Amino acid sequence: MDTQRLYNEATELYGRARALLDNPKGLSAEDSATYDKIMAEFDVKIANAQRIERDRAAVATMAEIQAPQQRLGIGGSASGSDVEQRQVQLLRQWFKGGALTAAERKDLSAGVDAQGGYLVAPAVLANGIIKFVDDEVYLRRLATVIPMDVGTELIAPTWDTDPADADWLTEVASVTTDTAMRTGLRTLRPTRLSKEVKISRTLVNQSRVNIEQWVQARLAYKFGITEEKAFLTGTGASGQPLGVFTASAQGIPTSRDTTASATTSFTADNLLDTKHALKAAYWARPSTRWCMHRDTVARIRKLKDGNGNYLWSPGLGPGGGITNGLPPTICDVPYVVSEYAPNTFTTGLYVAMIGDFSYYYIAETGRYELQVLAELYASTDQIGYIGRTYLDGQPVLAEAFQRLKLA
Repeated sequence: MDTQRLYNEATELYGRARALLDNPKGLSAEDSATYDKIMAEFDVKIANAQRIERDRAAVATMAEIQAPQQRLGIGGSASGSDVEQRQVQLLRQWFKGGALTAAERKDLSAGVDAQGGYLVAPAVLANGIIKFVDDEVYLRRLATVIPMDVGTELIAPTWDTDPADADWLTEVASVTTDTAMRTGLRTLRPTRLSKEVKISRTLVNQSRVNIEQWVQARLAYKFGITEEKAFLTGTGASGQPLGVFTASAQGIPTSRDTTASATTSFTADNLLDTKHALKAAYWARPSTRWCMHRDTVARIRKLKDGNGNYLWSPGLGPGGGITNGLPPTICDVPYVVSEYAPNTFTTGLYVAMIGDFSYYYIAETGRYELQVLAELYASTDQIGYIGRTYLDGQPVLAEAFQRLKLA
């Protein structure tokens, strides 16, 4: 489907919704319901267009992974790329039920388990999953990702308190020593994250199914949502990353909270207060975003002025939009929507945040292991796939973030 057509249809939908808002008599109950329905369709059009754009990028990636293999199995020394492609070829042969020689099986095995029949999939397939995960996790795209070795720690320095202003001195006056500055340390220890998926051999044996892409997409989804949840609301305990919506002296303390004026709702003023509690230097940075659940976005869209007019225009005018390639914004700052951001609207709970997410550090090994369980599920005619990686994460500069919570 043409993404431009979807964007054009979204623009047309917004025009219809805007016409309802511009009615001098205000919105009737019926018009209000129609407006909500149109804007829901608007959201679907935009989401579908963005999904297609992501899929096109994934297709390009898969084209690189599945490059022609004319040089495989030909005499002479093999490069690292040739070895990887040879492994992919062997795995595909095994996927389709083809017999492997002992030598070929050894090429795919890191110690064959007689009970489970483990095979280690080629790294080129595992790397494909990493790329899919990057597309799935919003915060990862904005964060600072630091590659590490398994078993090592990252000691990240933090700037907890700025020094006092510099002093104006006369010619012979002594320099004063600052006592306000405070620095700290954050320790990140990559911890194992693992998940298994199972696929039927019937599916594997269908020639039109790209099994590598299928496995990559499903495992990336499982890993992606797990990471996104941890980066947003992780407790920092039991090996979990520390999330940005978790109040902690080790990450973002409660001093970085703006309290709404009500216990179950918030106002446009509360959003502005939250933004302006963040230093202006952070507002326009490329990694600065609002982050919230779609339920919060819906509530923002329904905010009205004293005359019953909606305050937010997602397509045109103040508030930003998709017109002319601009991303949707709230209070002039782009936003991302995550299914795993908080969305319970009651006393003392968070509903949104704004921040420069480059100050969220993700320490990971950069190594992804994909293991194929060859015979373990033979009785149910399935193949198992276990993915493993090692990572940790947490915010390292509290002043770069500001949260909105209900009173």
